[in-house]
Amino acid sequence: MKNIIKFMMLNFIPKNRYGDKLFAFISFIYFHQRLPNNSSNFIDVLHNVKMSGILNDPTRCFISDKYLVKQFVSGVLNSNYSVPTICLLNNENDVLNFVAPSDCIAKPCHSSGNVVFLKKGDSIKLDSVQSWFEENYYEVTREINYKNLKKRIIVEPILYGNENLSDYKFFFFDGKFLFLQVDVDRAEVHKRSFYNKKFEFLDFSTKYQISEPQVKPRNFVDMLYIAEKLAVNFDNIIRIDLYTNGEDIKVGEITNCHGSAREKVLPAGKEVILNDYI
Repeated sequence: MKNIIKFMMLNFIPKNRYGDKLFAFISFIYFHQRLPNNSSNFIDVLHNVKMSGILNDPTRCFISDKYLVKQFVSGVLNSNYSVPTICLLNNENDVLNFVAPSDCIAKPCHSSGNVVFLKKGDSIKLDSVQSWFEENYYEVTREINYKNLKKRIIVEPILYGNENLSDYKFFFFDGKFLFLQVDVDRAEVHKRSFYNKKFEFLDFSTKYQISEPQVKPRNFVDMLYIAEKLAVNFDNIIRIDLYTNGEDIKVGEITNCHGSAREKVLPAGKEVILNDYI
């Protein structure tokens, strides 16, 4: 049944403004087993971002590209906060000719979730990434900001020599801090936890089981400052993703609609009302 619903949604709902709204509405009911509403419930706010048309904003489209977002970060802050780019692979020939100059990671600029880790001297198997050049992530989520992104692959170094870095995701609403999500053990059993502005543990997660409380990074104040500098450029909700080794800080990406409004809050029955956190 799940595959049938997915097939019908991907192939029969028109790819236009009204079709996108219908797609988002059906998706919400499917994943959350209820109707969406206009409350300040975290998941409903994310859903309304998809429904409101805000994802058409040129800046939100620009920062959805994993290469172009570095230009935005460099403009607001400076290039030291951007993850270095080893190269861009624009087509299949670029992939076939690529040899990793160091340990690195390859991922599509125009979508989300796909990565390939490489060791120095490795080539990329074309069949492992060929579908990336064909995928339009807009058609998967109906987030319009992805619709016209150039299909290419970005290659970046493994930050701080660690393939299993903690991922710090700062949420803001109209430039005001909401909470911080910390993802850990992604290479093993993915877990996450949420924290307030004082890095105090909050009793909820989304999608993945709640991790044990994490140690506050030594440079947390600097991380918060950097995230705020980027977030003030956006109305409504935005997520700023950072990496750190306790000293250096890099901006991983900026995300418009966390989990495409599909992730359930855990534990079951828990509601996260944004007005309680602003």
